[in-house]
Amino acid sequence: MKLSTYLFLLPIITIHHLSAQFTTDTVLTIQNINIQGQYFTTINSGSIKQLNTSSNISSNLGTTSDIIRQLPSVNTDIEGSIIFRGSSKSVQLIRGVPYGFLEEQSGDILIQLPASFFSQITVLSQPDLSFLPDGESGVFSYTSIPEYKTSSSLNLTLGGGSNQRYTAGIKANVNPGKWSVTTNYNYRREYRERSFYKLTTNSSGSTEMDNNASAHPEVHIGDITVGYLLSDKDYLTVYTLLQHMQYDRYGGINNTRRNSVGDITNKIIRHRYNNQGQDAYAAEATWLHTFWNKGKLNIRFNYNNFSYDENNHYENEQFSTGKIIAQDNLNVDQDKSNYFFSTNVYYPFQNGYTFNIGYMGRIQNEDYKAKADNLTNGDWIPNLSKSTDFNFVRYINLGYASLQKTIAPFTIEIGMQAEHTKEEINSPDLNGKMNKNKVHIYPKANLDYQVAENGIFSLGYQQRTNRPIASDLNPFIDRADITYIKQGNPNLAPEVIHLAEASYAFTNNYFSITPAIYFRHKSNRIMDIANQVNDEIRWTKQNTGNSNTWGIEISTNWKPINWLSMSASSDIYRDQIDGRTIGYDEKKEMTCLLAKALLSFQLTPNTQLQTDGYYISDQLTAQGEIQNRYSVNVGIAQYLLKKKLKASLSVNNIFDSMEERTRIQTSSFQQIQIRNRDSRVTWLTLSYNL
Repeated sequence: MKLSTYLFLLPIITIHHLSAQFTTDTVLTIQNINIQGQYFTTINSGSIKQLNTSSNISSNLGTTSDIIRQLPSVNTDIEGSIIFRGSSKSVQLIRGVPYGFLEEQSGDILIQLPASFFSQITVLSQPDLSFLPDGESGVFSYTSIPEYKTSSSLNLTLGGGSNQRYTAGIKANVNPGKWSVTTNYNYRREYRERSFYKLTTNSSGSTEMDNNASAHPEVHIGDITVGYLLSDKDYLTVYTLLQHMQYDRYGGINNTRRNSVGDITNKIIRHRYNNQGQDAYAAEATWLHTFWNKGKLNIRFNYNNFSYDENNHYENEQFSTGKIIAQDNLNVDQDKSNYFFSTNVYYPFQNGYTFNIGYMGRIQNEDYKAKADNLTNGDWIPNLSKSTDFNFVRYINLGYASLQKTIAPFTIEIGMQAEHTKEEINSPDLNGKMNKNKVHIYPKANLDYQVAENGIFSLGYQQRTNRPIASDLNPFIDRADITYIKQGNPNLAPEVIHLAEASYAFTNNYFSITPAIYFRHKSNRIMDIANQVNDEIRWTKQNTGNSNTWGIEISTNWKPINWLSMSASSDIYRDQIDGRTIGYDEKKEMTCLLAKALLSFQLTPNTQLQTDGYYISDQLTAQGEIQNRYSVNVGIAQYLLKKKLKASLSVNNIFDSMEERTRIQTSSFQQIQIRNRDSRVTWLTLSYNL
């Protein structure tokens, strides 16, 4: 590491005191309201939503992507990407820290990672200033095992599913004296099929692409937390995480070209033999000091690394003869190093004031290498047009302060974050290095009014950002996946978001209701835009002007009788995209709906049945729309041996109804895309607690 990097790290400090507050208990506390979680899978307080995954039966045997859909206003698409309140740009964190493998590769992780690995998932739509200001609609923070437990425990899980799916896991916790050790490991393997159909039509004719692929992904993930009570006011924690995913994939892409009258002019089958490996690891140390008046000092350092290795071999088969007429290779290597260092002081005064101050720092250093070869006359010849060596470095230095005053029944908070960022882009496609420097202020204000013992009204405003990730900025034309040829844009400006929300939360042990109204104004909106270049459709990142999204969200939990509990939520929002900067005459708007429900039946003292489902209406894109879809799941759990043994059976996506259809309409071409995977899955799992 360069000396300048060390010098940068020393003064940069941050904190995430909310991660401990919201991920260690099943009771969520907002002001003086306790939201009990013993009956409900999801705990909701308006701007804070928490999912206890172990309470869910119908989805917790599936993937993390499956179980995230249980959260109000949250959905995931066919590739595992998260959509929250109509936005696909929420930031995902582990214990409050950004990780490289939860950025552009997060979909691959979420559709394969066992849901049971994370014990709690927390969504903050109005995050505290001790979070980086990334993510337009909020922050997702994952926690595997709560750090603070009072007793030792051991949980073993073994399961199998349809289509060669297997899973196993272990969770353990011991507390010898002043020490606390928790560990978690999960393994998952499956056979997965995927289909992708695309029809592109223009004045010269049409191109039809029919792709059927199969893959055998295998993932290992584990972490361990070691805590030591140094004194009654000092607690030290060391945390480490390891993740490995490997899979082989075959894709047969049938390409058919027709002229303007419909005659076939060319038909090629392009075979893709793909091998991918993903590895991530992290090391973290935290010191928490508690002052005599319950104030806190928290210092944290985290380093995490993500590496991605992809090898592709392609063969072009002439459909009419069955002969291989061309072969080529494309190998991709990606490495991402993240440094995160933080400190924070949270200090309450006796006169009702609370002061919160801290600094945050992050360094991202990412390398992306692509090497291509063509087989020519029996020799492998380098293809320089498909090869690149890209490097991206970003430094973030951020300080923040907030002041909170409580005058019952009101609590008022004002604060701001001040940030300096520096970016360096080095790419052969730029013929040199590009440097960017920026200073920005992010204000925040919040007002809480406690209506009654169990009710609270909240009004909040803050400014946030969406920064382009490295793949968005890389000018290289990536043809690793011929169904999605993409190119980054090094001139992208970060998005700036004004986020406002008003919510009311009423809750007791048996009923809760949380209506909320939210509004987002976004400038420099970054979107994927399709353009026809010669005979191919190329997707590029572009700033598409300003846009607004406003919506109404309602979430309820109800336990009317001892053997039945119900949860339901709906999110209706008006999405707007200003496409005038990319050639459209006016802004595009659409009203969208996401509705979901969960029913839980206590059939006997030892038997529980759950069913859940969701429906999402048509969604707006920059050049078209994604058609509506829905899904229904069911699960049953039987407890044995004095509830030490649990047998669970679940069926995900019963009606195989998650197929995604996208229509694109431009002045130069029209396109239909249909994506699907074998998402109807049955699981049988045994879990034993000691």
